[in-house]
Amino acid sequence: MLTTAVVDGESAARYIKSTNNKNTSTPIIAVSAYSADNNEASTLFAASLAKPLQKADLLAAMRQLGFKTTTAQETAHHTVAASATKTNPVR
Repeated sequence: MLTTAVVDGESAARYIKSTNNKNTSTPIIAVSAYSADNNEASTLFAASLAKPLQKADLLAAMRQLGFKTTTAQETAHHTVAASATKTNPVR
């Protein structure tokens, strides 16, 4: 059974921004199948992405907002490189 949300994204964002807690200034990224070009949405959301969502687009938006991101592939590469350095020290 498919159900719809009781609160839409804009209402949820307004609620989060209106609270007096640590999440008040947290950037919110909107993901929607609809293009929202209104000014109210642009002030509520730090970024807006269209569906279907691509991982690269989400990572780019997060980096643009100042988040440090790595992909699983990058993490695996760094782990292998670090392991090789530990097991084969340079003499």
